[in-house]
Amino acid sequence: MTQSNKRIFVVGDTFAGTAAQFDNIMTETDALDHVLSNPKPKQETVFLVQQGVDYRSIDSAIKSQKKTSESNGNYFIEPSRCGARATKRLAHKARSENILISTPRRVDDRRFEMDLCFSSQNEFFLDHMTGMHIQGMALIEAGRQAFLAVTEAYFLNEDSKDYYFVIKSMDTSFQNFMFPFDATLNYDITDIRKKGTHLGIEATITLSQGGVVCTTIKVAFTAFEADKIAAREREVAQGCLQVLGASYDVSTPTLEHVA
Repeated sequence: MTQSNKRIFVVGDTFAGTAAQFDNIMTETDALDHVLSNPKPKQETVFLVQQGVDYRSIDSAIKSQKKTSESNGNYFIEPSRCGARATKRLAHKARSENILISTPRRVDDRRFEMDLCFSSQNEFFLDHMTGMHIQGMALIEAGRQAFLAVTEAYFLNEDSKDYYFVIKSMDTSFQNFMFPFDATLNYDITDIRKKGTHLGIEATITLSQGGVVCTTIKVAFTAFEADKIAAREREVAQGCLQVLGASYDVSTPTLEHVA
């Protein structure tokens, strides 16, 4: 590839609102259409895969184009920089498209890093998108998955028991918009303590893009053995039901009440 190549960022179709604002951004569908309708580009074109893209169709079209093109120009694809997506067990999600982070990488004893990996089919994007940025609730969920994944992979990995995580606090601040481009998450443990089978952790999570911190989350949580917390959870739920039941009028309903 030469220095004169044309570079196009490719985002998932969900982020069409972002792509519409810039000449050098295309949605996944538009990029595929571009390759199929322009088999002989005038200059080398590099597609830079960003968030929400399953680029297999584009890659297949490019490979097919290379076999038939006689022009000097050609298409190339630069895959997403996101590492391997975290497993369902680590992220505590049932569907892989709802996992927002890569498998955690250990930097030192208390520092870890992950890539953000947003799928166009993620549960936070199935309704609508407002503006160009990724909504804050998706970033908070990425932070939640981060502390689950790090704890499961590095602090409970030698324990065969199932654990239940209880959040004590989650303080979030948003410093900048985050867009559907390459982004990273840093996880720093500020305090860790173990009492019996309970593991308590406090951590600071920062989500950054282009060297700029976009979101900071300070979280405190405890991991309990699942079988031990289940009894306590049921006890609290029963107490709640009793209070709510007492607040209802249990007299025989009138016709007006049931109309």
